[in-house]
Amino acid sequence: MIVTDKCDVYSFVVVALETIGRKHPEDLLSTLNHSSCHDTTLECILDRRLPYPTDRSIEKEIMSVCKVAVACIVTDPKYRPTMRNVSQELSR
Repeated sequence: MIVTDKCDVYSFVVVALETIGRKHPEDLLSTLNHSSCHDTTLECILDRRLPYPTDRSIEKEIMSVCKVAVACIVTDPKYRPTMRNVSQELSR
């Protein structure tokens, strides 16, 4: 493995997804691929021990983080966004 700035992106996302879903990203993706959740929903991702957000805008923000996160765990690092791109997406 060659260490690049894309490794930082992956590390950031591992922490983010483990916090949200209490699973390593690879386990989370596997769960989503084999679950009954045909559309990626917050119920499929969120750690069941966390209270489900009652505010629709918070739910959208969490889903936005998850969508950015999935882009950051692409196997080939050259196809991952940079931390600058991640920051810009999360700031919207």
